[in-house]
Amino acid sequence: MAVEEGFIKAVVERLEEKWGGKKQTEVRPVTKNNGVVQTGLSLKGGKGGIRPTVSLEPYYEQYRNGVVSLDEVAEDICGLLGGNEGEEGFGEGDLSRYPEVKEKVVFRLVNKGMNRELLEEVPHVPFLDMEIVFMVAFGQNERGQMSAIINNERMQEWGESPQGLFSQAKRNTPLLSPASLETMEAVMKKIVQSNTGEADYGEDLVSGFPEEGREESPGSLYVLTNQRGLYGAAAMLYPELLRDFAERQKTDLVILPSSVHEVLLVPVRGSLDFAWLRCMVRSINRSEVPPEDWLSDQVYVYRRKEGRVEIAE
Repeated sequence: MAVEEGFIKAVVERLEEKWGGKKQTEVRPVTKNNGVVQTGLSLKGGKGGIRPTVSLEPYYEQYRNGVVSLDEVAEDICGLLGGNEGEEGFGEGDLSRYPEVKEKVVFRLVNKGMNRELLEEVPHVPFLDMEIVFMVAFGQNERGQMSAIINNERMQEWGESPQGLFSQAKRNTPLLSPASLETMEAVMKKIVQSNTGEADYGEDLVSGFPEEGREESPGSLYVLTNQRGLYGAAAMLYPELLRDFAERQKTDLVILPSSVHEVLLVPVRGSLDFAWLRCMVRSINRSEVPPEDWLSDQVYVYRRKEGRVEIAE
């Protein structure tokens, strides 16, 4: 959805009015995941060569749907980029000194084929048919998060390597974005409750869902993401997470890449048709998942005895 010029102009005017002329914004195209170009808004200048940028598309969609007002959009972006009256926002700070940002380095999983141009410019570590890239996570609020991708120039200035960034990100990411692992039934129950009201949701809509604390059925499907639900597919890289879950289930795990935001885990209880599962994943990617959120058309298996993830054959 293209962001209308009138919306951009109104947001910029409100922001610069809040900052009293002390800060200025810049609107520019920003290439996001899978080569999707969005409208980015950032502060002019910036420190350390990395300019945190807010994508306006999610705000514009919420504004068009009547979820937020222009003033609420400006207030939210103001808090992310720079705060009010000198208050520091997520986008402030000198990023040229690695010791000051190393605790904020996190990883994401992305599609390899759809990000070839990006991968020429940023450090990355291969993971099966996907790639791990690295971000500086500045902060988050109820509508999104502020981050900036680490490019090759920045990594070299820091004197780091892709593997060094990966080692740091393996420590940081589970702490900054804790994993969430629930049955699909539990996730759907929460969605129904949030859409119908906590107190008066229709019990008939969730009557088939398991009660809290009740043991899941042997055929349960599990949703693995992080607590924010943003780029949560990377949770499959968290140390020991798949191992511990497979040990509790006492079986291997099939991993279905739902999107960059989540994966689905299926405990293996019998024979599975991986060719059919691949067709299903591909079909859902094309029909249900926005192109910027595609992760992979493959199906993966976590082998409990070997303690590793591999592409299902």
